[in-house]
Amino acid sequence: MKEQRTSRVLLFGKLRSFSPRGELHVTTTADMTPQQLREVVAGELATLSQNFTGVQELNSSAVVQGERVLTERDNLGDGTEFALLPPVCGG
Repeated sequence: MKEQRTSRVLLFGKLRSFSPRGELHVTTTADMTPQQLREVVAGELATLSQNFTGVQELNSSAVVQGERVLTERDNLGDGTEFALLPPVCGG
């Protein structure tokens, strides 16, 4: 059985508008991938907001642990705090 833990996920950009505190607490495991974390977050945000329209931003968001941007091949490891950084556009 995989050891589960509660992880804090900080939200930025448009994603922040769907969570009253700008963060979520979700259940994760060490072997989860960034995409699996995004899927868990999408489910939580859809539960919190019937108007959740941030799927595109969520799927293209970088998953950051500490000062490290995780690649899609990485696992979440022992981390318990992550940030989701959506893509930025501008001039």
